[in-house]
Amino acid sequence: MIVDKKKALGQIEKQLTSVRQIMVKTENTNLIEDMEKEWELLRIEKEKIKEEIKSKEFMSEQELQECLVQAKAIYLSPKKVRELSNNELRKQMVHVLFGDKLLYEKENGFRTA
Repeated sequence: MIVDKKKALGQIEKQLTSVRQIMVKTENTNLIEDMEKEWELLRIEKEKIKEEIKSKEFMSEQELQECLVQAKAIYLSPKKVRELSNNELRKQMVHVLFGDKLLYEKENGFRTA
């Protein structure tokens, strides 16, 4: 999710650059006023996304404990990875345990290579 937010920030930066270039190049005062309004909306959106990223970068104590309990269960029994409720943790644990995606074959089921 944070990756999506960071991509959105990059897009907003591009839009801000584009608006800035239009404002510098034009002499039309109406267009400049419109671009200033657009600039302000983009700036507000940028700050909002930054705050969302900042608030989601750290796990709460409860989330961390849950993550550790699930990781320990998987370490002791790797097949428990299928029982994880947290999809992001599941993907990370599959990568850590098996090195890459699990491949599936109809005849043989899941395999790692």
